[in-house]
Amino acid sequence: MSITGLSVTELRHKLGSRELKSVDLTRACLDQITARDSRVQAFLSVNPEESLAQAQAVDERRARGEPLGLLAGIPVAIKDVICQQGT
Repeated sequence: MSITGLSVTELRHKLGSRELKSVDLTRACLDQITARDSRVQAFLSVNPEESLAQAQAVDERRARGEPLGLLAGIPVAIKDVICQQGT
C-alpha cells in the first residue's frame, strides 16, 4: 500500500518512529496531486516549495527531539468553499 493510503494513526506512528519522514510523505502527496488534479481540479493553488520546506522543518525538529503537535508532518488540504476575485 502507498503511504498516501495510510490512516492518520498509521502515519503518526511511522513519523514518530522515524520510519517515515515528513518530506517523503509530502512528496508522495504532491505526486498524487500532480497525477490527478488535472482531472478532478480539486486545488486552486498548490505550493510545493513551501510544503516541502515546512515538512523539512518538522523533520529537523523531530530529529532534535523537540515536542511536536499530533498532526505535525502530516500534509493537510483545506477546502475553499468561496472563491473571491483577487485572492
